[in-house]
Amino acid sequence: ISRANDLRAEALYAESVYSTPVTSTPVLNRIGDLALTPVAGSLILFFLLATFYFVVGKFAAGFLVDFLVKDFFDGTVGPHLKNVTALIPSAFVREIIVGEYGLFTMALIPAFGLVLPVIVVFFFTFGFIEDSGYFTRLSILLNRLFNKIGLNGKAVLPIVLGFSCVTMATISTRVLDSKRERFIAIFLLSLGVPCSAKLSLILVILAQVSFAAFLVVFGVVFALTLTSGFILSRLMPAESSHFIMEIPPIRIPSLRNVMTKTSYRSLMFLREALPLFILGALGLFLMEKIGLLVLVEDLAAPVVRGFLGLPPQFAESLILGFIRGEAGIAVLKKMVDAGVMDHLQLVVAMIVTILFIPCV
Repeated sequence: ISRANDLRAEALYAESVYSTPVTSTPVLNRIGDLALTPVAGSLILFFLLATFYFVVGKFAAGFLVDFLVKDFFDGTVGPHLKNVTALIPSAFVREIIVGEYGLFTMALIPAFGLVLPVIVVFFFTFGFIEDSGYFTRLSILLNRLFNKIGLNGKAVLPIVLGFSCVTMATISTRVLDSKRERFIAIFLLSLGVPCSAKLSLILVILAQVSFAAFLVVFGVVFALTLTSGFILSRLMPAESSHFIMEIPPIRIPSLRNVMTKTSYRSLMFLREALPLFILGALGLFLMEKIGLLVLVEDLAAPVVRGFLGLPPQFAESLILGFIRGEAGIAVLKKMVDAGVMDHLQLVVAMIVTILFIPCV
């Protein structure tokens, strides 16, 4: 009877399961093995981070954003839109559409000109690395470092996901084995991991400065995050859970799969973020009209101008950043373009923005 059951199970298995050849080669297998070693793995990680910076930070945040904002929106769409809105008799309505805090200036250009091009390139690059099987190796490579902050290598996956979407990364902390580890991971995600949309705009701004500014901003944030994790692991002492993870082969990702995920994630971002961009722009517009914006800036001046040494208008970025992180940085980008901050103030503003409380 037992043998008959086994044969029946094997028959069902043969009918239900099929396998496709793994697109891996001896060269890819060798790269996968090297990614697990401390020296070669660290070099591969540095190479990927540098590639990520130049593809997303320089090409997308520099070339694509400049083309869309300056040539397309400011050079083509803006003048035509102003000609059309000039036909509207109400000055109030005209200002809502194309004014300093209008929908075109504060919602459409930031969403479609600043964030979307960078986030599409980010999602494509992230999806390519994700499907290659590298992130599992990164978990093993960083396991010892994560043990220092009360986690193990399994927490690398939620942390890395945080650079895509902190909300989804927070949900994914369910893969961690203990409540303590989940708490530490969520704390670190909220503290120092900018989501893809926020990271996109940060790269847009830092691309105008220097690579040194990029290193300072993320060096400070990384050091604070590690220090916080180290303190939390000492305040919440407990034995770390066992780290067991299956290692998939390194493979060349399917372009179709990566493109599908990129388009899906980009559309999800627009569906979620665009209404909040519009609400934020309308909110700032109304606050400016009734004088509340000046009042908020005056109230925040002792901290913003006195303690941080930043222009009072930075309070606008914090207000919008509470609603939607990248909307706040869009206001900051506007200040950068207006030349109201020097490089030192810009670095301080970037660090404060990343460490600011998560958006709603």
